[in-house]
Parts: sequence; C-alpha cells; structure tokens
Amino acid sequence: MIRPQPHPGEIDRSYFGAVRRMNGLPDDDSTVALMAEWAGVPKWSPKTVSVIELLSQVAGVSLESFVQQHSTLAFRRAITSRRPDVEHGSIDNRSLLSSSGMRRARSAAYFCVDCIHADQAELIRSSWRREHQMPGLYWCSKHRVGLSFTDAEDAFARSPSEFLDSPAVVDEKWVAGIRGSEPVLRYLDICDGLLDTTMPFTVAVVRDALRKRARIAGIRCTGRGQNSRRERNRELVSDRIQTLFPKAWLDLEFPVFVSKCAGQMLQSIDGVLWSGKEASSVGAYALVASVLFRTGDEAVTAFMAQKSMHRVAPQEPTSHRLRRLYVEGLGSYEAIGRKAGAASAALLRTLADLGLPDLGREPDGLLIAAKQFYVHGRSIRESAAVAGISHTAIETLVREAGLGLRTAVLEIEERLRQLSSMVS
Repeated sequence: MIRPQPHPGEIDRSYFGAVRRMNGLPDDDSTVALMAEWAGVPKWSPKTVSVIELLSQVAGVSLESFVQQHSTLAFRRAITSRRPDVEHGSIDNRSLLSSSGMRRARSAAYFCVDCIHADQAELIRSSWRREHQMPGLYWCSKHRVGLSFTDAEDAFARSPSEFLDSPAVVDEKWVAGIRGSEPVLRYLDICDGLLDTTMPFTVAVVRDALRKRARIAGIRCTGRGQNSRRERNRELVSDRIQTLFPKAWLDLEFPVFVSKCAGQMLQSIDGVLWSGKEASSVGAYALVASVLFRTGDEAVTAFMAQKSMHRVAPQEPTSHRLRRLYVEGLGSYEAIGRKAGAASAALLRTLADLGLPDLGREPDGLLIAAKQFYVHGRSIRESAAVAGISHTAIETLVREAGLGLRTAVLEIEERLRQLSSMVS
C-alpha cells in the first residue's frame, strides 16, 4: 500500500482522499478495506476500529497526535460533560471516534487558491487545510485572501486543485469587512485556542468561568424564573453580541439571531451562563466568550483556572490502565482481580470487550499458543501443537481475542523477561 505523508495542518478527510487516490481505489469502502488489511484488522467494522485509527496507523502517527493535529474533534469536543477525563483521540473513547471522529465542522469544503498554488510548486500533492474548515473563517490567515469553496459531496476525496478552474469564491468586499471586525477576530482566536487543547473542559467549568466575567461586565447570569430584580435589569449577552458583531456574519454562523429582537432571550446563547447541561454548541460558548475575553489564550487560561477548582469524580479504570493490569498480571484474570482489588463482573466484561481474554491461572500454554498464532503467523493447529494444548482451546482464545491481544502478548513476554532478570 502507498502511504503518503500527511501535510502539516491537513484535515483528516483530505489525507483519507490522498490514500484513496494514490492507491487507485474507486471508493471509500475499498480504501477502508485496504487500510484495514494493511493494519492487520480482519473483518473490519467501525465498532472494532474507527477509520481515523486506521488513518493514524497509515500515517505512522499516534492516534492522539493525529486527531489533535489533523481533525476538528478537539474543537467539536472542547466543551463536554461526556468523559471529560479522556484525552482527544484516546482509544478509550473509541465509540466517539467511530461515530464522529472525522465529522465535518462546516457543510462546504473550503480552500485557498494561493495555498493550492504553493502546494503545486513545492509539494507532490495539494491538500485541504484543517484551518479552512473551521466555522466562521472566510479568509486564509496566511495569504489574507478570501477562501474559495465547493459543495461537491466528494470534495475531500479529490484534490483541491481540481476545483481551481471554476471555484465559488467568498465575496472579497464582504470578507474585508468581516476581517476588520474585532469581535469576529476574538471569536476565531478563541476557537483556535479550543482547537489546540488536548483535553476537553466540562460544561460546568466553562459556565462558571464565563459567569465570573459576565457579572463583572454587567451581563445577566440567570434564566427565567431565577431572576432577581437586579438580574432582570442586567443586559442579555445575546443582546451585546448582536450589537457588537457584523449582522451578515452573525446571521450566517448563528441563524438563531436572524429574527431576534432586543431583550429577547436565546436559550442556546444566553443559557450558557446558567445551564449545567450541554444545551449549546461549542461555537455558542466561544461566541459568548468573545465578548468577555480579549484573546483565545486569556479565555483558555480562565477555563484552566476554573477547571483546577472543580473536583472530578473518580473514574473507572480506562482501557490503557486495564491493559497495563493485564500485562502485569500476565493475562490471568485471577491475578488482575487481586491487583484491581476485585475481579468484578464489570471488570471482566471490559477486559473481554477489549479483546483481552483470560489466559488462565498458569498462562504458559495459552500464552505460547497466542504468540505462535498472533506474532509468528502460524495456523491454529500448528500453534496448538507447539504449545501442547488442544485445538479447541486456542480456537476459543482466537474467537475471544481482539486487536489488543497481539501487543499485550509481546508486552507480557517483556514482563516475563524482566521478572526473569530480577530473579537471576
């Protein structure tokens, strides 16, 4: 398989399209199938391995790094109450990676003509920039020109250079007016700051950080039915936003403002200052923050400071920690149970879901068989013969095992060598 090098700042869908084109594949399904075969994933399904995981392996980059450098997930997940203790791109959040790891952040595909010309002059191929796919941005920060765009469904499967002959271009005069808006620039700077995070913030953390600044700014921080007379006399943050932002940009990015009248409360915007639930998009939080903070760094710093004041409830062991337990326990559920404090049914189910089956109290036979099958590529029958166990035993093991077993077996071998050296 041809494995192109991802360009700095290239969006995940662009890299996927490059893999597809450079390998002469006709569609996305065949591209996924080839990557899965190359990665050693038989009978691939998104429930076992997400497409973005396969992409990171093809790129030769860790999953966390690939997600944080080549996708918009860090922005889309920047403020959440769902597993906020898990890093962006962590395998512990595989269900999210499968369902929305490569989800688009805006409907059209945007590109800068000057960037494409630079790619053609300096690189083998041109690519779609992640920066240009961020909501609210309509010009290239490098070349200071309006972006072009296409609504083609298969845009990212193709090179952006294919759209140079007849691009749809954002009106330059309109862009010039937006580019000169300080509130818009603050909004984009805050979005960039959130995109650069490695961990999300909880809704409560961001809400409380925003409330502190809102009170100082004389903005209302309570919803209907919660208002004291003093609070009712304060300005709604949606009113202040409507006053400060260019109407054309605001109505385009946040259509809820199109028919808003002064004094009318918008729950999806004003509610970020009092709601503890995920009732708003990350963009709405960034929009509110843009009238309360001067820069993205200032906003993210305030969120970090607030986060340190919130206590996070203890979490169940993550798959990384469980896999370490599995290796340290030499694959024995009994030993793992002793280390974890109790071999609960939930713990054992989680290990099984991770593809880490019980190798028994004395794992030598199954471990040898697993190494022969997964590492040396021998057949089930050959592996069983070498290990001196039944064909049925290793067949059951293979059925139970998943992607994590091969790596875990190698690590157990290393652990055994360490124990042996300690004894000798």
